Formats: sequence, structure tokens, C-alpha cells
Amino acid sequence: GYVWAYSAKNFFELVDGQSGEQQSVYMQIIPLVCGCLGALLGGFISDRYVKKSEPWKRLLILVASNLCAAPFAFLALWLPAPFCYLMLIPSNVIGEMWVGICIALVIELVPKAMKTTALSIYFFWIGIAGFFPLLVTPLQTAFCGPDRASDCNQGYRWALIVLFPGLYVLSSAIFTVSMLFLKRDQKRAQKQPSIRLQSGY
Repeated sequence: GYVWAYSAKNFFELVDGQSGEQQSVYMQIIPLVCGCLGALLGGFISDRYVKKSEPWKRLLILVASNLCAAPFAFLALWLPAPFCYLMLIPSNVIGEMWVGICIALVIELVPKAMKTTALSIYFFWIGIAGFFPLLVTPLQTAFCGPDRASDCNQGYRWALIVLFPGLYVLSSAIFTVSMLFLKRDQKRAQKQPSIRLQSGY
């Protein structure tokens, strides 16, 4: 999200040849409305369908939403205008579902005495993502070579593909690993009482 927010204007101007006026028709509405809708949708689905079930199912929603958002983010970088803008609608709605779900998971899974600390650590790691836009130029240079990096629009496109839809896929992989570990820990926790009873403690 940080990468795209910092790079969207330059991308549409340099790669798609869109003027500021042309961009404003779509970009002043789509990120605001669709991003907010996505955050609300994620919280609604999480509370409506998995609130009373295991926490790992919330992670399953994150895996599915990020995987579904990645192709639309890719098409937003690949298709010409106005289709590239239209692809941002499902990308923003589906891709922003993680916001409320992640916070709910942190609050649910952490002991009461550590909730504030856990949220602080969570937002600290979110803040680190603000440095990801610094990776665009090195990646563009890697795709184009140092001699053509300044005017290589295709290299710019591929750098954003790695850091926009690519990070959606990477986050899905991370959420999948987290889900597997959470399921394992829950099974161990369920077995623990019976072990204690059998040992007489």
C-alpha cells in the first residue's frame, strides 16, 4: 500500500501517459472509497462468520483476500487506461480487508496485560513498511541496468509489480505459515489439560 501510494502518480504519468487531470477523475475516489469499504468488509466478514470459531480462520480470510487482490493489482499495472483504474476497485476493496482482521487477531491472541505492548509492536512493524518505497529505484535499476534506469519505464513497471502485487502474494505466504503455527499451538493447548489430569497435577 505504501509503495503504491507513493508511486501511483509517477507510474500513471510516465508509463501510461496520463495527465494529472486524467488521474484525478479516478484516483480521488477509488482509493478513498474502496479502501475504506475493504477495511469495513474485512471486519464485517471476520465478525459475522468466524467470530465464534477458531482464530486461525481469521488468518484464512487474510490469505484468501490477499491472493484474490494480487491479480487485480497486477492488472492495474499492466492494462491501459481506463481499465487500469477500474482494476484498482477490486484490488482496494479485497486487499484492504486485512486492516481490521489483523488488529482483532492481535487483541484476541495476546494476554490482557500485554495488549497495549502488542499493539505498539504491531504498529511499529506496519511503520517499517513506510520504507518500502525506497526499494523501487534499486529494483528499477536491477531490471534496466544502471545506464537506462532513469528512463526505463518498463523497469519501473516491473519494480512496482514486485512491490505491489508481489507483496500481496508474499503476505499471503506469511499469513499461511502463521495460520499453520496457530493451528498447531491450539491443538497443543487443547491436549494440555488432559496431560495434566493424567499426571495428577
